[in-house]
Amino acid sequence: FRSPRLLNGELTFALGDAAGTITAASNGVGIAATGVATVSPSDPAKDYSSIVAKNPDLKSAADLAGHTVAVNQLNGIAELTAKAAIDKQGGDSGQVQFVELPFPQMNDAVTTGRVDAALVVEPFLTAATSAGLHVVLAPQAYAVAGLPSTIFVASQPYASENADVVKRF
Repeated sequence: FRSPRLLNGELTFALGDAAGTITAASNGVGIAATGVATVSPSDPAKDYSSIVAKNPDLKSAADLAGHTVAVNQLNGIAELTAKAAIDKQGGDSGQVQFVELPFPQMNDAVTTGRVDAALVVEPFLTAATSAGLHVVLAPQAYAVAGLPSTIFVASQPYASENADVVKRF
C-alpha cells in the first residue's frame, strides 16, 4: 500500500490495490478497508485493464512466455490477476518476468522496448491502443470474475473514530 498522504493525515480516503492493502494491513500498517471501488468483470469486453504489447507476435497468453510484463506493483492485484489469467488462458505465468513501473510510464516502456508488455488500466489503456499498442489479454475477466480489485481505504484512526460514517466490508 502506497499512500503516504493518507498515513500522514493529508487525505481522509485513498484508493488502494486490494491485495496490497490487505497485505499492508496484515503487516501492521494502520489502514482500514472501507468499501469496494471496482470489481473484476466477467466479460472481457468490459475489462478496464489489459495487457498490451507492441510486438505483433505477442497475441495470446501463451506468447508471453519468456517476456517481460510491467505491472504497477509487484505482488499486487495486477500481478496476481495477470498470472491467474495467463495460466487460465493457456500460458505459463512462471515463464513471465514481471517488473514494477508506474502506470504513466508503461506505454512508453512498451513502445521503446524497455518491457515487452504492460498491464495497464484506463485511461492508459485507451492511450495505449491510440498509440498503436494492441491488447494481448484482458486479465481481470479471465482471472476471477467478481474479485474486488480496488478498494477505498482510510487510516485506522479515522476509521475507528468515525465508525458511524465508515462502513467496513
